[in-house]
Amino acid sequence: EVLYIKGNDSPRCNFSQDICLFQNRDRDIATTLDRNEWDIAILKSEIEKYPADTRLVFYLANTYFNKNLWTLAKETYEKRISMQRVVDDDAKWECYDAMLRCGHVYATGLQDAPNAIAYFIQASSYSDECGEFLVDGLIEAGRIYRQLGRFKLAYMYLDYATRYDPPQNHPTGIDLTLLHFTRWNELAVAAWHLGKIKEGKLACEKAINSKYGEPDVAMRNLDSFN
Repeated sequence: EVLYIKGNDSPRCNFSQDICLFQNRDRDIATTLDRNEWDIAILKSEIEKYPADTRLVFYLANTYFNKNLWTLAKETYEKRISMQRVVDDDAKWECYDAMLRCGHVYATGLQDAPNAIAYFIQASSYSDECGEFLVDGLIEAGRIYRQLGRFKLAYMYLDYATRYDPPQNHPTGIDLTLLHFTRWNELAVAAWHLGKIKEGKLACEKAINSKYGEPDVAMRNLDSFN
């Protein structure tokens, strides 16, 4: 049962014991934005009943993220990360995803580069513990270092990230642009600033041939090496 409260009040909800909560708004963006307030009310109500349910906490953090409630998203992702991590495959990768998303909260919403980098690196490190080393976090950390003008650190992380091929079945979903274009394009930019001409040209060619991202940008970067 869901009771709608008019005005600025949040909706109140009360579930029967037979209801299983599942959140999936990936293919319905407009509905997601309209219904986030309902999601928050429902999830908070369920967390009060089942405080150890990591999935509920993770969904609540995602909902705060979708509403750009950055501080609440940060706190809730960090709560999820602090909870028991390795229960089963879904739970451990959920924890990895929480680390990665927490990095995005710090980077995008809170403009806190040091903490963003820390969470991105932690995510990649934790993925190795989960049995599948993922370089998404290293790419994001390298991109931030490049934006900060820390080109040696940017190159170090991005170069390391290019040594690992993306897995066929990415446990948390594949960001094809990040893995096939961004890591090479960012490496090319860092290489240019460090005078690594050969490495930079190769990275530009990889970005151009990836069929993702913005090949025109990579083409212009390649021209800058000539």
